[in-house]
Amino acid sequence: MMMYFEEARDYLGKEVRDQYGRRLGTVLGIYTNTKDEVTALELSVGDGQFEQVPFEEFVINGGNLTLLKSWKVKAEDVIKEYAEALKREEALQELLRAGEISKDIFDELDSQLQVAIGALKVKRDELKKELQEQAARLDARKHALLNFLATAKMQHKLGDIDDQAFQDMVAFSNGALNSLRAEREDLSITLEQVNRLGLEPKPVEKLPEAEPKPAEKPLEKPPIKEGDEAIVVKMEEDNGGA
Repeated sequence: MMMYFEEARDYLGKEVRDQYGRRLGTVLGIYTNTKDEVTALELSVGDGQFEQVPFEEFVINGGNLTLLKSWKVKAEDVIKEYAEALKREEALQELLRAGEISKDIFDELDSQLQVAIGALKVKRDELKKELQEQAARLDARKHALLNFLATAKMQHKLGDIDDQAFQDMVAFSNGALNSLRAEREDLSITLEQVNRLGLEPKPVEKLPEAEPKPAEKPLEKPPIKEGDEAIVVKMEEDNGGA
């Protein structure tokens, strides 16, 4: 998404949420390049803390800024790059099968492509590790929230906290749990997609070559043995006489 400063300044002071509905902060500043295109936003994230976020990680939903999770942005990029590499590999092999490029040209272009695929495999493996770590963090947060909610219920039952405080705690916990569950489900789907990215080079399927037809052998004349006499047949012309 590209946006110029004139458009972006309308979002100064506006609230920013992630795609799972969690409030992240407010827009305090806008960074642009020499073309006046927005490159990043400065967010106030509470407790006097600020965070500069690349603008490419934002989307606009219903006029509101939504910040995509960094793992989601990386995963979409890797999946897109893989799809493009796969299309290039298939197109290159098709050209070779159709005889539109020579084997030498194919080898040269395929070598370059395999280097790019090798780098993509590294990115894929790093992404898988990042997604697995994020899944562990989400599971830990969910466990902590469930523990917090159970403690609140016990305190309410014992009369240590009043009804209003308990309702506020339950509302907060349920909202946080819903967001966690939504992100965890999305992450699981994304991790499954990344795990299916098979980046091993496929063997080139060549068109079957036609088998050469055997050359026809000339008819061999039987050898004339010594002592054999050749038979000569003379044909007399028919002159019509008796």
